[in-house]
Amino acid sequence: MRNSSLKNSIRISLTALDKPSRIKYLLVIGFQGTLAFLDLLGVAILGAIGALAIRGIQSQPAGSRVGDLLELTKLTELTFQQQVASLGLIAVSLLVLKTLLSIWITRKTLHFLAFKGTQLSAELFHNCLFSTENRILRRKIEEIQYAIGAGANSLTVGTLGTLSSLISDLFVVVTVGVGAFLIDPTTSLYALILFGSVALILYKSLHLRARNLGTTLTSASISTDESVSQAVIGFRELYTKNSRQYYSEKVRATREKFGSAYADQNFLPNISKYVIEIALIVGALTIAAIQFMLYDSSKAAASLTLFLAAGSRVGPALLRFQQNLVSIQSFTGSAEPTLTLIREFQGLSKPASKQSGVTELKFIGAIKVENLSFSYSKERDLIKNLSFEVKEGEFLAIVGPSGAGKSTLIDLMLGISKPLEGQIKISGMDPESAIQEWPGKIAYVPQDSFLINGTIKDNITFGFDGEFFDSEDINYAVTNSLVDTFVKHLPDRLETKVQERGTSLSGGQKQRIGIARALITRPGILFLDEATSSLDSVSELEITNSIQNIKKNVTLVVVAHRLSTIIRADKFIYISKEMTVQTNSFKELRILVPEFDIQAKLMGL
Repeated sequence: MRNSSLKNSIRISLTALDKPSRIKYLLVIGFQGTLAFLDLLGVAILGAIGALAIRGIQSQPAGSRVGDLLELTKLTELTFQQQVASLGLIAVSLLVLKTLLSIWITRKTLHFLAFKGTQLSAELFHNCLFSTENRILRRKIEEIQYAIGAGANSLTVGTLGTLSSLISDLFVVVTVGVGAFLIDPTTSLYALILFGSVALILYKSLHLRARNLGTTLTSASISTDESVSQAVIGFRELYTKNSRQYYSEKVRATREKFGSAYADQNFLPNISKYVIEIALIVGALTIAAIQFMLYDSSKAAASLTLFLAAGSRVGPALLRFQQNLVSIQSFTGSAEPTLTLIREFQGLSKPASKQSGVTELKFIGAIKVENLSFSYSKERDLIKNLSFEVKEGEFLAIVGPSGAGKSTLIDLMLGISKPLEGQIKISGMDPESAIQEWPGKIAYVPQDSFLINGTIKDNITFGFDGEFFDSEDINYAVTNSLVDTFVKHLPDRLETKVQERGTSLSGGQKQRIGIARALITRPGILFLDEATSSLDSVSELEITNSIQNIKKNVTLVVVAHRLSTIIRADKFIYISKEMTVQTNSFKELRILVPEFDIQAKLMGL
């Protein structure tokens, strides 16, 4: 990964924090940096102890620098042993204090970033749900789950948490290095060249590997979740094809890939650790040999002590710095799905949600479409120059062959998709504004009504707190959707637990729950997209009659292949690749569209 890409990833990571949090984060990093002066003081005192010890053994007075230190610390009147012990205690106290403060600040910083990570997850999910571009429908569920979960943690606690430690260690390296250079330039320059070269070689060797490992772990994790989800949802098809082994091996392969990458990722820090340890040993032996050959034992011992003291602080700091730099590469690779979402949402408005229709305006269940055009590709307009109007309480049927654009027209009227040209008004507003103004007044029932883990009541009140609706609302939804016809035979009735995907219920029962879910808010407009396709003919007729009974209060927009569902509609729109036909009569539509007439005859109409 190029440095510019790393800088860009870090910049985007910082934008995950709001301005006050970003300032607080940078101030904490600055404070951590000042703690490096405690390291410098501790290292300087340890170097002085080495020189003092040699001169004491030789019964010589302390050198000028050590003497100044003894004057400063008021230790001149003490014995040699007391001076060494006192300086040692001061040095250890400074170094331990610095370590304890670093631990405390690091813990506080990580907790702060973890909290910001949860806020980021919630904000990204909110943006996905409320995005006018409907990004949530264009992404894999597993990718979104990863982006707002592990990806958000990798971005905040991972990238930003590691970045704060990296900068802190950089302060230690620079501060101690500069201070040691002022005390002993030759030894410090040697240490800088040695440790700097080792760190540079390690970074060049490992950073691309770390980035690739992070990307591999992300891809394997998402791929595994996707395969498991597909296998569970499509279990019956896999079972009947006797192809369950295919998905079993697919998951095994991706998990093996994940496991190998995970092991390599955890092994990388060990490489740096052992290389730095070897560098410290080789450096100490080299310094000792050179110093004792060229200088007296007092100066040689002082230089060696300074090198070991500085190395004991700079070496681990440089090790952590190099490891953290590699870790940031790995974390940014792991956080790529989250970074992508942040990039997409930058500069976009963030509409607020509205839970329940508390408004001064009266909702009117009328739909007006003018000069509507839409296309998924340049080759063919799926919908072109379509105009129609549905008055409050009317029943609009949308029919036509599969793939002609019926569900797309529903999405356009709901505001889920945006037209290329023209406009749609519901109760005088664009669909999205109408939904925001009157939550629950526009309801939608898909062909496949999914269920959540919970009770039947939980599924009917999906999207709301279960206590939000009173018994009258629930009874209204249950009765008009005919859910009561099968619930009354269950031991716990509406409190009966159902599994996710509703494997214990029939397709027809799930569709009734889906219709009840739509009716619970007493909508003014009800969109049904093949919502009765799984019902038997008798149940379909009963629900159709039930919906007809509430039709005076509800505008219906129905997509159906089973024409008996829509035979009593007030208006019809027939959509095919060749043409779009509008009429107010089922009989007239049969005359205008021969293919539709054939379909009606095949259904015995």
